[in-house]
Order: sequence, then C-alpha cells, then structure tokens
Amino acid sequence: MDWENPGFKEKKEKDVGMPDYILKEFAKNEPALANFTGLAQTYKLQYILWITNAKRNETKVKRVKESIGLLKENRKLGLK
Repeated sequence: MDWENPGFKEKKEKDVGMPDYILKEFAKNEPALANFTGLAQTYKLQYILWITNAKRNETKVKRVKESIGLLKENRKLGLK
C-alpha cells in the first residue's frame, strides 16, 4: 500500500455556475454578494437551484429579492 497516495482521488473544488442575471442582482448589493461568496459550495448551489428552478419569471425575481434579503443577514436558505 502506498501511503503517499492510498488510492484516494484528490478532491477538486467545483465551480458553481451562476446565471448572469443572479450575479448582476447580487452585485448590486455588496454585503449579499460577499456573504454568498463566503458560503460553502452546497449552500451556493442550493440558492442557485432554488432560484433557477422557478417556472415563472415573476417567481425568479421574487426569489432573487428574497435571497438578497437572507444573504444580507448572512442566513442560509431554508433556515428562516
């Protein structure tokens, strides 16, 4: 057995693809963007999927605004 590399693959950090419209809205509010970038990848993905899985554009806009409010308070999604 090789103790330097016992067969485990090195974990690479995945880049979470964020749609431009979400990034633009988060960029308008610096504390929300700063808190979002500080989140773990799973929490970032949770926010992005929650927003993008909405069927109507009105719902997406509402979720982006709600996300900004939660992120300004440095709160995670679903822990209201």
